[in-house]
Amino acid sequence: MPVLELTTLIPDRTPKEVLDFCLDGVNFPKIFPERITPLGDIDLNNLRIEAGRQFRFRHWMFNFIPSNWTVVIREVGDAHFIDEMLKGPMRAFRHEHRVAVGEGVRCIPIG
Repeated sequence: MPVLELTTLIPDRTPKEVLDFCLDGVNFPKIFPERITPLGDIDLNNLRIEAGRQFRFRHWMFNFIPSNWTVVIREVGDAHFIDEMLKGPMRAFRHEHRVAVGEGVRCIPIG
């Protein structure tokens, strides 16, 4: 399976602060590279990313091609979380978000 890795350097934050930001549902659209729209009864203000949680959203590929996704959060740890596509535009997609200390905190989504 192809692997895409993108690292974002976030200065003046701890790994815990960065991971907490990513796990807060209200920030989900902020960490996604393109526009998304939640589907169903998801309230981003009350969404916490946690293991076992499933949700649906519309991903606007290239900001104009709608694609519906169903994902499940497979794992949440002290310095990472993993989500996996159950239904969507690809045969398979597994996405790991890791935080690590470097010259600041690095946020490393791998998918």
